[in-house]
Amino acid sequence: MSNAVTQGLGLLAGVVCARYLGRSQYGQLGVILSTANLFSTLGAMGLGVTATKHVAELRRSDPERAGRIIGMTRATAIVAGLAFSAAFLVLSGWLSRTVLRAPELTGLLRVSAGILFFTSLNAYQAGALTGFEAFKPLAAANLIRGASVPLLVIGAAYWGLPGAVLASIAVAATSCVANAAMLGRECRRYHIRIDARPNLEELRILYRFSFPVLLATVSSTPAVWLSTAAVARTSGFAEIGIFNAAMQWQAAILFITNAVGVLGLPMLSSAVSERNISKYKRLMGLNFVLTSGSALLAAIPICMAAPWIMRTYGSGFEVGTKVLLIVAASTVLTAMSVTVGHAIWSLNAPIAGVMFALLRGCVLVGSAFALARFGALGLAAANLLTMVIQTVAVIPYMKYLIRKQELVWSSTHDAPQLIAMVALPPLIAERSPTL
Repeated sequence: MSNAVTQGLGLLAGVVCARYLGRSQYGQLGVILSTANLFSTLGAMGLGVTATKHVAELRRSDPERAGRIIGMTRATAIVAGLAFSAAFLVLSGWLSRTVLRAPELTGLLRVSAGILFFTSLNAYQAGALTGFEAFKPLAAANLIRGASVPLLVIGAAYWGLPGAVLASIAVAATSCVANAAMLGRECRRYHIRIDARPNLEELRILYRFSFPVLLATVSSTPAVWLSTAAVARTSGFAEIGIFNAAMQWQAAILFITNAVGVLGLPMLSSAVSERNISKYKRLMGLNFVLTSGSALLAAIPICMAAPWIMRTYGSGFEVGTKVLLIVAASTVLTAMSVTVGHAIWSLNAPIAGVMFALLRGCVLVGSAFALARFGALGLAAANLLTMVIQTVAVIPYMKYLIRKQELVWSSTHDAPQLIAMVALPPLIAERSPTL
């Protein structure tokens, strides 16, 4: 219920902000936030997935080590958040003048460094809470964040684009404080003491797991930003405004998917610790049906109401009806990939995650530059093409991954069969037997 309230407030705030700012400034706001998100991805260091996986596995069996991992991810998030915020401040001028060709945005880009820092902290906090399977506390934190979303409307109404950027910082900070409070409560509940002192065993996790997760994220997140920048340079910020309005409804389509999907990684990680392939496949299949089916059911009414939805954003947005339809189609494919991502990370297959992210990023950037002259419609089409290609590529790999893991966990397999299986990898070669 709390997530629904938060989601609804976010959609409403987006509509009202668009009406106050207009297409062009709404597009500029989207570019500013996506630029900050690019650097916050680096600041997050892949720590969210790291915290989820290891807290889920260790919170009961080894609470002392779970505390060390939480402490390590927190310390790393703070240092990385500060470092990349500083880098963002330095590079903002060059990004606005050279890449975006909008020097008037330099000041607001620098201000948005605050979003970057708090978002970096939010990543590890939300990841640890998910590892605890603390879904009620997560919902409470989201509700607190949702209560601060109206600040966006106030900022846009009274101070325009600068007010909306400052309000975005306030929302990110509120979320960070709420998550920190909930995480502290869960640690006390499991008698886990957070220990941030360096430990070689936990530090190895940074380069064995967190770094590959970061590489996978970095392989795709800059592509999102570059594709947006390409359209902004070619077709103007007004087209980005239309695309951002349509993309708001991606979150609505993925609402139930995200609510169900947040269970996916901790549940699959739990099955991994039990080495129970039957349970693993059953949970994976259930998660896939729920995440994909819910997205499809949500997308249908949104597509039917697309003309009315886009008109609510104000004058000039009504031309984005086709954009919203294409975004809805690509979002359903995105939902289908949620379970795949959980499987890849729960089975400790980081190289595969990186490779698929690189594929997604390359296709998105290439198609976005090719279709940039078509504005928002071209950017939406580039996203759809990207998800189609990724879906086609990932299906045979997942069949291989599950089959190989079944042999690894089976107590009845013979050595020659396992050797033959490992010796015949698919297109993506892995070093780990638990890809």
